[in-house]
Amino acid sequence: MKSITILALGIGVLTLVSCRKEAVQPSAETTEQSAAQNQSKTVSVSAWQPIGNWSRNSGEQGGASSGTINDGAISSEVAGEGLILVFMKQGNTTQSLPYLQGDIYWNYQVEAGSIVVNATSASSKGSISQDQPFQYIILTKEKLEELEGQGQSKSGLMDLSYDQAIALLN
Repeated sequence: MKSITILALGIGVLTLVSCRKEAVQPSAETTEQSAAQNQSKTVSVSAWQPIGNWSRNSGEQGGASSGTINDGAISSEVAGEGLILVFMKQGNTTQSLPYLQGDIYWNYQVEAGSIVVNATSASSKGSISQDQPFQYIILTKEKLEELEGQGQSKSGLMDLSYDQAIALLN
């Protein structure tokens, strides 16, 4: 009697497990969510934010300031093989970096984990606003390759205005 009960229980468990095959197959909704998550991993847009930690290095001929934005999403792979686009807001306008504002030249350098924004002035009188907002777009190697496959070049992407970059990536 015990062996019949164990056998019946075993057959019941096997029947339940084998009949739920569709639960293992991904649904269309799950596939769409995966694609959306993959897209969000290939392009990341930061919020507008001030740097706030500017350091100033004055020289005889002028001055230079730099500030760092830290972001763990900037991996060494993104820094080496992807692309980061940086923008700054000035009143109602948005400028892509590098940018010449009067006698201040704005540019940036990307390292794993951070973006260093530089402002170099021909005169030592220029000052940097601590509230100056910046935004950046992180493009992974995969997204960059996709855009290059659509005819975009890396240098062309770096020349995009803010509005053009947002339109292209949407």
